[in-house]
Amino acid sequence: MTPDEVLSKLAMLGINTSERTLQRYVKDELIPMPERKSGGRGKGKITDYQEETPAEFYASFKLRHEFNAKSDLIAKSRQEGLGKEKPINTAEKNPESMIVTGFSLIWISLVQEAIRRG
Repeated sequence: MTPDEVLSKLAMLGINTSERTLQRYVKDELIPMPERKSGGRGKGKITDYQEETPAEFYASFKLRHEFNAKSDLIAKSRQEGLGKEKPINTAEKNPESMIVTGFSLIWISLVQEAIRRG
């Protein structure tokens, strides 16, 4: 999926943003890393985003703008939501880990909402 296709899908979800913001979300680990490959001699690079990128951007965007979550919290919540981090044992009663777990559940539900709407 090209950056323009991602931006078009985001616009359909009510989010108008820029390619630069997509790049920042990648850097902050709020969306999946796109594949970057050569377009051939004299054609520069081609950026290919994964199909789930618009839904993940939507979820991360909502957490940032509606819940005032910081990028590091969103990135941790995304990783847990994707199952890349083991779920936190709530018996530990570590407030930060419990917040990450809660936000990961919200992140998952927002991804599902974007998929339904998209």
